[in-house]
Amino acid sequence: MILINNEEQVFHLQTLNSSYILKVSDAGHLLNLYYGPRLQHRETLSHLNHTAQVKLGSTTAYSASDERYCLETQKLEVGTAGKGDYREPSLHITYCDDGSSTSDFIFDRFELSPDKPELSGLPHSHSPSDNDLSLTIVLREKLKPVELHLHYTCFEKTDAICRSMTIINRGSEPVVLNKACSASLDLPRADFEAIHLSGKWIAEGQLQRHGLNKGVFSIGSSRGVSSSSHNPFMALVSQDSKDDYGSCYGFALVYSGNYKIATEVSPYDQTRIMLGVSDLDFAWPLSGGMHFTCPEVLMTFSHKGLNPMSRNFHAHIRQHIIAPTWQDQPRPVQANNWEATYFNFDESKLISLARKARSLGVELFVLDDGWFSNRNDESSGLGNYTEDRKKLPQGLAGISRKIRQLGLQFGLWVEPEMVSVNSDLYAEHPDWAVTIPGREASPGRQQLVLDMSNPAVVDYLYQQLSDVFHRAKVAYVKWDHNRNLSDVYSNHLTAEQQAGFYHRYVLGLYRLLFRLKAAFPNILFENCSSGGNRFDLGMAFFMPQTWISDNTDAHERVKIQQGFSLLYPPCCMSAHVSGHPSHQVLRHTPIESRFNVSCFGLSGYQLDLTTLTTYEEKVIRQQVSFYKEHRTLLQQGVFYRLSLSAANQQAWMIMKEDQSEAIVGFFQGLQVSNPTMKTIKLPMLKPDAVYRVKSREQYQNIRQYGHLVNKELPVTIKDRGVLHGIIANRYLLPVSSESYIMPGDQLQHMGIPVKSQFTGTEITEHVSHIGDFGSRIYHIRETEA
Repeated sequence: MILINNEEQVFHLQTLNSSYILKVSDAGHLLNLYYGPRLQHRETLSHLNHTAQVKLGSTTAYSASDERYCLETQKLEVGTAGKGDYREPSLHITYCDDGSSTSDFIFDRFELSPDKPELSGLPHSHSPSDNDLSLTIVLREKLKPVELHLHYTCFEKTDAICRSMTIINRGSEPVVLNKACSASLDLPRADFEAIHLSGKWIAEGQLQRHGLNKGVFSIGSSRGVSSSSHNPFMALVSQDSKDDYGSCYGFALVYSGNYKIATEVSPYDQTRIMLGVSDLDFAWPLSGGMHFTCPEVLMTFSHKGLNPMSRNFHAHIRQHIIAPTWQDQPRPVQANNWEATYFNFDESKLISLARKARSLGVELFVLDDGWFSNRNDESSGLGNYTEDRKKLPQGLAGISRKIRQLGLQFGLWVEPEMVSVNSDLYAEHPDWAVTIPGREASPGRQQLVLDMSNPAVVDYLYQQLSDVFHRAKVAYVKWDHNRNLSDVYSNHLTAEQQAGFYHRYVLGLYRLLFRLKAAFPNILFENCSSGGNRFDLGMAFFMPQTWISDNTDAHERVKIQQGFSLLYPPCCMSAHVSGHPSHQVLRHTPIESRFNVSCFGLSGYQLDLTTLTTYEEKVIRQQVSFYKEHRTLLQQGVFYRLSLSAANQQAWMIMKEDQSEAIVGFFQGLQVSNPTMKTIKLPMLKPDAVYRVKSREQYQNIRQYGHLVNKELPVTIKDRGVLHGIIANRYLLPVSSESYIMPGDQLQHMGIPVKSQFTGTEITEHVSHIGDFGSRIYHIRETEA
């Protein structure tokens, strides 16, 4: 809802639980009066304009008419340099007619509409509901013919506000954008802590939390992709905030390239946060009549902790970022051949993997890297869209037909934005690669990046990919991007346009994805970039799920998925059960834990299914069955992080909206000696309901007990002997099961009374041996008693 007090020139944006209030100052600047818990709308909101009404020393007054009004202390919606605001600007323009760079934008007009403004060529939130409104406020530069169109859309039910900005040159003389943030917000506090996600390859999504100090703090990317170094997300939270307590402001950028999120705490204890395209190597000329549209920013506020902030983000992403085709569509259980074969496969091996996958209940088989000609390692072949006929004698059409005849959907890996020097494409079009003439290119995974700013490249890729997708009748595509950008230069662009290459690259990628999305609405696209190197809301608009990390180790995945859950729902995260030891950390993790972690994402298998033991086959069949039975809840339910006191333990819950059913996951790192009793509190359940809590049926491999297994057997067997191996590979040893019927208020305040863990003395039906990197899943359903 958007309410307007015309006399006061106040704009009140309301969501279900928040208010965002703007006002035009007497001098004409657009100010933010308030962002926080929802306020009742009233005829006057003037008392919210809480500013110093005194002269401040060593400041610059905006005008001689009012020495007490200085921009340095105003909560501005757009910050510019040159008129007394000495904080980091969110917009910086050079005017080519005289070379000046001082801007002063004041209110001109507004427009209220039930339709959300189109962000031409950019991904964006879609499908606002009937009660959602959009507000566009137009600011004009006092002397120069430049307008700013500030776009705000309220999504009431998801408690979210989307912001963007369009800069229009109304004059005949060109201007140059040196910096253009999508959104800027000044908050009247200095005691925030910043929460963001940092990382690197196979260690993405690592949660960082620290206090802000006076001055500037920023995160961003200079890699050409949004990157795993820092995800394009930040939360500003009160120092006492936790998952279920405290004030939390969440911000996310709907963009996939170089970006910057900056905060600045001013000497006057105000905090500014800005989000947008990075100003690194960015200069965008706007000739007369041209416009520049900034990417969208998604904002939400919670005064009840991080979990509600995450729920708002999750609901908005599911309902308004992900394409409607896939919002409620069950995602298939997949098997991917990569960690099973890497490049070394042939048709026979693939069919064997697929046949085994089908027998285990898998629904989708994905052929990963190595299918096209001259592609036996990383050194060659990228850019060739003809199949390797030695590996696939009947081509993609043949292998796809055979996979589908087995009853599986067929999926395919591609890496369209890359090219190998040793490829037919590079031989024909070396000028399409991102390299600087006369300068040796720095290597990156032995491949180069294609110039996506060149429309000819986009057209070529669309034609090639369309042909492959039709030929192979693919139901799923994994879209990879394994090299960061370097040696940035385009043979297609003019010298004046080079400084905008990074953004033009992203716009070219988006042009390609918009075309493919329209042409192939029923293909499930999965985003990948060396794992989570381009996991952002821009890519989620085109591809509803992402391979968030090449790290398939279950213990590491807990940390990765825990961090990413601050912004992204489980239905965006692909999570596979891999082999052992982990190919990334050489750790042995129980296969049940590998599955339990993958449950809280889009589950699949990435290991050599043809070499499974009988024990592993039986376990996987039961895993797949469990996942399918509860798939709707796991993929579309409401996600919560649960509070536990132990540092080596994490717990998550996914619950139905009506609180009638839930699944809880409990994950442990290293086993501690003589552990104390634990409970798992579930404050989200209905206090007056009664629930049945039952642990998922899980199994252990007796090999882990070594010679101690003889304490439970009537015969003696040799540790690691032949008989020991035969039994271990066939016998399913159940873990201690748990079942409770409890009122909701007891589960809220006491929690699930989980069994005592092994204390070094005995294992009985009253003891739960979870062990190193162990886990449990509990299914909870409302019952009559």
